[in-house]
This record gives sequence, C-alpha cells and structure tokens, in this order.
Amino acid sequence: KISPSVMSDILSQIVTKRREDVREAKTKQSLDQLRTSLQDRDKDKHVHPISVMRRVRQAGSLAIMGEIKRASPSKGQLAHASFDLPSQVHDYVHAGVAVISVLTEPTWFKGSLQDMAAARKVAEQQGLGPFFRPAILRKDFIIDRYQLYEARLHGADTVLLIVAAFQEGVDKTAQLSGDERALDLKHLADLIAESRELGMEPLVEVATDKEMTVALQQGAKFIGINNRNLHNLDVNTDTTRTILSGVDMQKHRSVIFCALSGIKTRQDAQRMEEAGVHAVLVGEALMEAPYAPWKVKELKGPGRALPTLVKICGIKDTMAAANAVHCGADMIGLVFAEGSHRKITEVQAKDIVRTIHAIRASSSPVSFPQQQQRHGEQVDPCRWFATWAEEIANQARQKKALVVGVFANQSPEYVNKVAESVGLDLIQLSGTEDVPSQATYVRPVLKAVHVADDTTLEALMETTSKFAGKAVGVLLDTKDPQALGGTGKAFDWKGASTLAARWPIGLAGGLGPDNISRAVLSVRPFLVDVSSGVETERSKDPAKVEMFISSAKFPFDLEHETTRTEAKRIRRESIEAKIAEDPLAGYFPARFGDFGGRFVPETLVEPLEQLERAYWEASHDPAFHAQVEQLYKHYVHRPTPLYYAKQLTEAVRARAQKGEGSSSRPGLDNDPAFYSGPDRGARIWLKREDLTHTGSHKINNAIAQALLAMRLGKKRIIAETGAGQHGVATATACAMLGLECIVYMGGDDTRRQALNVFRMKTLGATVVPVEAGSRTLKDAINEALRDWVTNVETTHYLIGSAIGPHPFPTIVRDFQSVIGREARRQILLQAGKLPDCVIAC
Repeated sequence: KISPSVMSDILSQIVTKRREDVREAKTKQSLDQLRTSLQDRDKDKHVHPISVMRRVRQAGSLAIMGEIKRASPSKGQLAHASFDLPSQVHDYVHAGVAVISVLTEPTWFKGSLQDMAAARKVAEQQGLGPFFRPAILRKDFIIDRYQLYEARLHGADTVLLIVAAFQEGVDKTAQLSGDERALDLKHLADLIAESRELGMEPLVEVATDKEMTVALQQGAKFIGINNRNLHNLDVNTDTTRTILSGVDMQKHRSVIFCALSGIKTRQDAQRMEEAGVHAVLVGEALMEAPYAPWKVKELKGPGRALPTLVKICGIKDTMAAANAVHCGADMIGLVFAEGSHRKITEVQAKDIVRTIHAIRASSSPVSFPQQQQRHGEQVDPCRWFATWAEEIANQARQKKALVVGVFANQSPEYVNKVAESVGLDLIQLSGTEDVPSQATYVRPVLKAVHVADDTTLEALMETTSKFAGKAVGVLLDTKDPQALGGTGKAFDWKGASTLAARWPIGLAGGLGPDNISRAVLSVRPFLVDVSSGVETERSKDPAKVEMFISSAKFPFDLEHETTRTEAKRIRRESIEAKIAEDPLAGYFPARFGDFGGRFVPETLVEPLEQLERAYWEASHDPAFHAQVEQLYKHYVHRPTPLYYAKQLTEAVRARAQKGEGSSSRPGLDNDPAFYSGPDRGARIWLKREDLTHTGSHKINNAIAQALLAMRLGKKRIIAETGAGQHGVATATACAMLGLECIVYMGGDDTRRQALNVFRMKTLGATVVPVEAGSRTLKDAINEALRDWVTNVETTHYLIGSAIGPHPFPTIVRDFQSVIGREARRQILLQAGKLPDCVIAC
C-alpha cells in the first residue's frame, strides 16, 4: 500500500518501473522474436482478436466490463487476492460481461501476462464461440510497442493506453536507451495506430477535459473515463458526467465511451448511463460479490438484464396453452394437486404437452445437467440458486416454453409417475412437503415457500436456504389456511425484495396485469407465477395473459416515467423559449452528421418552418399520438409479426458450415468469429411489414403524415412514387381521411407498375405520368416539387423516405420507428437477446 506522502507521484513511479520491466523482458525475448512467435500463433485463425467495439455494442444499452486484479496501490493486497481465477472468469462469462479486464502490472497490482492468457483460455472453453465470448483487455501501463506484441501473444483483444502517461513531465527523469521513445502525444498516436494494425482497437483512458480533447483529436474510438485521479488515486464519480458534458455527442456518436473506477451499485451504474456512457468497468464490486452473474444483473438494472421468466399456471386446455406460449410465456403450469378446481387429468395433460412440444419442435422433456449435493457438503444458496436460475432461463429461451407439473403433499412415487407419463420438464411442490434430496424426483424441483404477514426476513432466509442443493428454485407464495396457491392474494414484498438481492427467487401470489410491473421492479425476481390474476370467470383470458407477460418482461416504471416526462417538459419549454427569442432557431436538429439541412427555393422556406412547428406541436400532443396509435392498431394492422425464417436459416447455416458465403458488414470479412466454430451462420427473423394494410411499411408514414397535413389545414396531398408502394399507401390514407390525392410517377414506371397505378386510381387518386427526362422517380420528384411551389398554401407534399429538406427526414424517421420499437420487443421475447445485425431497405 502506497503512503499518502508519495501518492501524488504514483503515476511517474509506475511508468518508470514499467520501463525497467520492458527492458528486462527484451533481454529475454527480443521484439523480432516476439513478432515471429506471434506470426506462428496467428496461423490459427481462432486466436485472432475479436472486435471489442462489437462486443460492447452487442451487450445492449449498458455493457458491463468485469475486472480481475489481485492488488491496488490504494488498498494494497486485496482481501480476495487468493481468488480462483478460472472460477472468476467462468462466472464473468456466464454473467454476460462484454469485456474481461485483466491487470498485468506486476509490482503494484500483482498481475501477470499469465493471468491474462489463462483468462482468455477459460473464456474460450465456455463454448460461446469467438463471436460471443467476452473481449480480453490488457489493463496495464503501456508505454512501449513491445507491450502491444506481448498483449497479442498472450490473448488480448484490446489494450489500455493512458493519456496521462504521455503528458509532458511524467517520465522527465527517464534515461532512454535503444529504441525507447519519450512519452509524448506523437508516441501515443503511434501506439494507437500500431495497436490497430495488430487487430486491437485500444481503450484510451482519460481523466480530464484536456485529455478527452487529446483522445478525440487522436481519433480514439473506444474511450474510458477514469473516475480515479492517477496522481493521487482519489475517486470522484462526477468526473465522467463532467467530462462528457463538454463532448459533442452527435459529432462523436460513433465513439464508445466507458466509465472506469468507482462503480459499485446500480445507482452508480445508472448515473454513468445517464451521463452518456455505453459501458462501465467494475472491479472490486464484482470480485467480492458472492455470485458475479447476479451482481451483473443488479448493475444492469430492470429492463437491462434478460427479461423475467413468466409462468402461466393452471392451464387446462390446448388453446390456452398455445396462446400463452405465443404471447411469450416461458413456463406452462399444469395442476395435479388434489382439491384444486384447476386440476387436470393425465390425458388432458398429455394433449397440452403435445401442443407445446409441437410449438417448440421437440418431442421430449428438457434434459437438465445434474448438479447434485454431495453428502455432507455445505451448499452456497446464492451460487446454487443463481446457477440453476441461469440454466432454467437458457432452456426456456431455447425451448420456447417449459412444462411444469404442480403437486401438493403427494407422494414422490405418484409425482414421478405423472412426470414420466406426461413428459414434464420441471416439478413444482406447492404443499408443506420437504425435499429430501434432488435425487428423490425424476425432474428438477421448484419448491413453493408460503409467506405469512408475520414472516420475518430471517425466517424466510432460513427456510429458503435449506432447499439449496435439493430444489433448483424457490417460489414465494402467499400463505393461506384455505388453499396452497392460486388464491389471488398478495403478501408484503419487502422481505422478498431483500432476499432477491441475495439469491434468485420466484414470486407468486396476487399478481396480475395491474401490479406485475411494480412487483418486478420492486422485487426483481427471476420468475413470476400467475394463475387467477389472468382469469375471467375461472378461464384464462387471452388479453390478460398477453398484458401480464408484456408487463412482466418490460415493466413500466411509473416513477421513472414521471421523472422522464418532467425532464421532457423542461426541455420543451427551453426550446420554445429559445425559438421565441430567435425565430430562425429550429425545433429539431436539422442535420444527421454530414447530411441534412434545408436548401430550397425562397417560396418553400416558410411552409417548411410551418411544417416543423406543426410537427413539434403534434409530437408533444397526446391526442395526436393516440389518434396515430388507434389507426396503426385498427386500420394498418399493427403490430406486425416477427417471423423466424426456419428454412432460410437452415439454408444459410448449411452454406456457412461448408465455409461458403461472406459478410457484407465492414470488418467482418476478416473476422474469424463471424464464420467459425460449430454454430456457424445466422439465425434469421423477418419483420412482416408485408402484412400491413396495402402490403408494405409505407402506410406507417403515409397515414401519420396525412394526419399532420390535416392539422395544418391542408386538404390536398401530393406524392411521388417509383414502384408504386408509397403511392398506394398515400392514396389509401387520403381515401380514408377524405383528402385530395395527386401522385406523380415516371412515365416508364407507370407502364411497368400498371397494377399499382390501377390500385391508386381505384382509391380515387389522380396519377400524373411524367414523360420528361428519364421518365423515372427523380423526374417524378421534380414535378412534385414544382406542384408544391405553385400550390403551397393548400398542398402538403407527403414524402415517403428519409430524404428531402428538413424536417422531412426527421418526420419520416419518427413515423417509421414503430417498426424498430416493435421488433426490439418481439426479438427479446422470442430470442431472449437483441440481434447482432439488423438489415433494412
């Protein structure tokens, strides 16, 4: 541990010592020898670095970067320094961290290159394949190109470059020899470039506004903001927010920003996320956690980790089962308990199971791994229940729905007979019975624990923990002397919330569509169970089932939404005040990077400003949003389904297995992770916009823009079209709303697309063939603009793509974003994760 008296010069001390370390390493293996070793190693494409940028983006809104370190200058030898590195890496991988940062500095942090090589090896052994395994970061004080080659040779995918180490005066006393270079910004730029040549996008660390400016000027794409001052090691978590507040985030939108140091709780992570970071690096909080995956879930917060599993219990027929599965249920509960009005026979159960098996394309129960308790072994409840929660979640996502048989105070012989006969995946014991051991039953057991109003937290912990090593999960339900479940009564969730922070639990009792979001956000259970809460007259209500599942997986935080709404109100008032002072100021940003703007004849300036003002008002008018949503739902037929293209997927994956095909994504053609390992090729989903009214996505924008035109008092709509889909959509919207419609179309296009011309005319539109120029779309646009200039007082130009003068690109983008919002929700329900790649035309 460094004493306060010398703390102020710690960075210079470390840099000086690392120079000595590099000199010593070069005496044992020269740079040329290091290069040769790396060239030999790189003959195996599977050892190539993966893209750390891609891995962070894959993780979603907030990526977690887990750190491995044995000591630190501020604390000295850490209490957990004797940790088992393979186990820690295993936990990080299964926690879903995007990056594993390994300290390799030997003097102050007690790390080594061997630690990093071991971390890479263990990460690769987890079976995720290089496309999904965490990226490995060498966290060290890199001051020499030699260290870059060391990093690559020992398995790094990225390295840390600290801007502060290259500032004037850090190594002022250094005596340079051989090929050593002074630590200046030119040297930093060269190390960034050489790291990229080796396939590693470096993480460039900054701690001040000035250093951030340097990093951006150097073209850094992956920037970490250290909340710890490297000169005195003080931590200030406001550093990230302060520095990012001075960054033009629109200009640097392609840069990934990370927060480093000081992140220990969900509140810390949330503050970093609100400041604008894409990832947080967490060290001690993860290493000291009883089970890293659960800590990662806490740091990500509600709505960031994988959605809560949902069990719809008391299913009595095949139709209710199929509806629940299609709505996104993860488990279907079949009741065999005596005395319940939801009890079904084995014959009924077999019919339901056959239906579920048909949906999940599997005719056998799920095969779970054996994780039995050894005789006399003390089982850690946190690790046991968390491991099983993860396994159950994985199986539920893969199989679409698991079948759970619910029993109460019935003999193990009877329970096992029914489980084997029906084909259950899991057994739930909802009575007062004990679970002697996991081996007592032929399927993994979920155990219900009944909670009374006077049940203390200590009693709850003691009761649930005794099932570790025996049951794969505990389900907290309301204690009722009249029934063992399905009562529709809730219990106080305070104790459940505290317990859920220690290990995964399931939650039941009195849940329904009206309170499930609050329950998920308050307790954060890994599983919720509902029966009576989604029933109407003792039968499963499809609408309630769908609402319950949606609210459980994507809970609506009323308090947070209220805060966000207030923030929007303040921002809106601020912009309105700005425009009151300067009428030329815009309501919306007019450019998308290098694109956008407004370059139009003088005649159109005022109409475009009027349109922007009207769209601003409409975008903040709940009545307008309600009107659009009502038409989307009842006229356009939204939401459109997300369809898993099974045959197309199989064909693509078959080609990939043979090594055929290549990626069109920049950088992936040379990325061995894209086509490697046993699980090659993409899984493909199609967003079925062809099932909307008129047969294309064009109707989304057309109908909303037509409503906007009506707000402007304009009854005449003009549009251009090429293939005819936008023209048909515009004609349809105008026919429904009673507006005049004129569609300009290239002469050649009218002849090629005669059927769509017929459809537009049938809908009452006037189709104007344009015979000038090339007689195609660009000429149709020219004629539409001439019309608009002439008739601007009465006419709205309904543009169909994100083109044209501001604010048209913004308007079209916003009205078409309904597709992305639906697709995001649907892919999370179906696949349990966001896609790696989205393709749109």
